[in-house]
Amino acid sequence: MSDIRQLPESYIETFREAVEAVNDFARGGRERSVTYEGRPVRVGYIIGVASQYRDVMPPDLHRRLCEVALPGEEPEDITFAAGAKALRARYNDIMKKRRIKADVQPFAAQWVPTSRAGEPKGRPE
Repeated sequence: MSDIRQLPESYIETFREAVEAVNDFARGGRERSVTYEGRPVRVGYIIGVASQYRDVMPPDLHRRLCEVALPGEEPEDITFAAGAKALRARYNDIMKKRRIKADVQPFAAQWVPTSRAGEPKGRPE
């Protein structure tokens, strides 16, 4: 049974925007939504939809996705499903690193020594 569904052109452009949003996010930018049919949607949603389609990506989009993907996690082929898998791996890697960084920072920001070794405690007389 063949899959007769095809991604609309507007969705292809939204996927392209999602690739750039993930690239910006990887470079230290904020996570942002992308626009699909005039509405903001999460990048994860766009990746999820694309993962259902075996349509062939435009060559320039595939090349860009290969640049953005993690080394060794480039798309296995030129379909949107393979591209979505690669983009998901990149996105998840960024989220994991940010969670680790967020878990470490609150501790570092809260730690303040109460006294230095060798200093008397209390008020000076």
